[in-house]
Amino acid sequence: EIPKYWEIGYGFDHGARNPTSCHKYAIDLDGNIFVVGEYYVAGKTVAEHAPPLKDLMDPMRNPIADPSCFIRNLQKGTYRYSIADQYAEYGIHLIPAQRRSDVSKSVVLAGIDRVSDFMRFRNDHKHPVTGNKGAPRLFIFNTCVNLIDEIKGYRWKERKDINQNLPEQPMKVRDHAVDDLRYFIFSRPASGELAESLPEGEFERLQVQHIRSIKESIGNPDQTKMDFGDKQDMCERVI
Repeated sequence: EIPKYWEIGYGFDHGARNPTSCHKYAIDLDGNIFVVGEYYVAGKTVAEHAPPLKDLMDPMRNPIADPSCFIRNLQKGTYRYSIADQYAEYGIHLIPAQRRSDVSKSVVLAGIDRVSDFMRFRNDHKHPVTGNKGAPRLFIFNTCVNLIDEIKGYRWKERKDINQNLPEQPMKVRDHAVDDLRYFIFSRPASGELAESLPEGEFERLQVQHIRSIKESIGNPDQTKMDFGDKQDMCERVI
């Protein structure tokens, strides 16, 4: 069971014939992100996606979605509407992912950099379960099989132009889960903001409480099956 004081969020990537991907993210007080739930289904309509998506989602948390979902390129009579409008009819209110980067690169590349940073193994970072030094900041439950598979297969396009100054681009093949991961992580505020807002000593007390909660839930393998595989290797596939 996820501690009640952890932040919950969702990333979302809609597909028509391609898979619609949505993941549930839980963020602890150290800024570690746990991917704890997955919806990944192709070939369905919005009406068919909506019920299982609502089962996954907290109604108080709006998913961070592909900005293209908000383009009103659909039409019925004189009424123009978007994919986001369709989901809103079923009580799922999407929030557009960031469209522009604050740095001198595309928002896609900036998002990939941000995800890679969360996946990077840090010698000085405390593992949220064992408490030992040395860990990434992104952990994926092994029930999220499609996200794990997509990360393993994520690749850059091969350069065919001799101009090596052109920006690199990822291959757009089976990337729906990693896209919703990118939308969510790139929307994250700087880690540590919660700790700074708490009264003195409260952050440390909650840290102890959430580590105890994780260790207790690990006793039930059906609840917390995590993939603590070689995230450094996965990161190298991206960067």
